[in-house]
Amino acid sequence: MKGKMETRKLDKTDLEQLTTLQESYQQVTQQIANCTIDESMLTERLQEIQQEKQSCMQQFKDLRSKEEQLIEQLKEKYGEGQINIQDGTFTAL
Repeated sequence: MKGKMETRKLDKTDLEQLTTLQESYQQVTQQIANCTIDESMLTERLQEIQQEKQSCMQQFKDLRSKEEQLIEQLKEKYGEGQINIQDGTFTAL
């Protein structure tokens, strides 16, 4: 037959240490959860920014292509030279 289990009160200091440790675990766990949420939100935002950047880079490439086409058209029309956009003039070389 098993003996009767003895239940004793913990010392106040020991109980306080255990309680403080438990509270510290809870705080750290909450901080980890908050960091995980923040990281997830930042990752999502970074993906959005990268998509926007890719779109802008494609627009940049398209503009560069249009510029090259326009330069060729202007060379055919005016020949080699320099264009002053401010006063709308062409100076032949």
